[in-house]
Amino acid sequence: MPWIDRCVKTVLQAIYPDCCPLCRTVTDGGLCGPCATTIPRLKVQCSVCAASLVGTDTECGRCQRLPPAFDQAVAPFHYGPPLAGLLHGFKYGGRIGLARPLALTLAREIATAMQHRPDLIVPVPLHLSRLMRRGFNQSLELARHISAALDIPCSHRIVRRTRCTPPQVGLPLVQRLPNVGRSFALRQPIPGRSVAIVDDVVTSGATANALAAVLKRGGALHVQVWALLRTDF
Repeated sequence: MPWIDRCVKTVLQAIYPDCCPLCRTVTDGGLCGPCATTIPRLKVQCSVCAASLVGTDTECGRCQRLPPAFDQAVAPFHYGPPLAGLLHGFKYGGRIGLARPLALTLAREIATAMQHRPDLIVPVPLHLSRLMRRGFNQSLELARHISAALDIPCSHRIVRRTRCTPPQVGLPLVQRLPNVGRSFALRQPIPGRSVAIVDDVVTSGATANALAAVLKRGGALHVQVWALLRTDF
């Protein structure tokens, strides 16, 4: 029952309050104010893919030449310490407790930056074989907390991963798009819906682009991407 869940959460919150994962200061979730100021930000970003920009253009050259399937990306922080270390510990070190502070840190940024409130949050799916090896889908864990913080429904059953592709890390740009091409399939149509894809990191945008294309073919009218970190590519 919902009221029982709320009571349990209230008791647990009193016994185990949220702490900043960097300095252990008690917070209301996410990083504390002082630690948040130490996070390297991407100050000038492409209005579409969130890549770092130099100059006066509002869109990067790649988005001008070949616009992606998604309409906007929110990825506020540069891939580097200290957030990259926390994310690595969460994703590869099994520190699943880091999902909540990382997600709430991103949720605050989304609330300020998003231009279009979505109807639905969809985490990037993992292939079953990789999910079994890792034990959890990091994008889904982030999406659940973001969903609760922003009061937007989350579904991990809309799309599935059809191929177990090699990790994108370390692949050159020319190999990233073919690597994730035809890797997703829609389980159910979503006509007229606005969707936000949640991932942990955006690098080339190839994964987000492939997933957004599938969502739009399924009827989504607007697709945005929410990620904690953006790399320079």
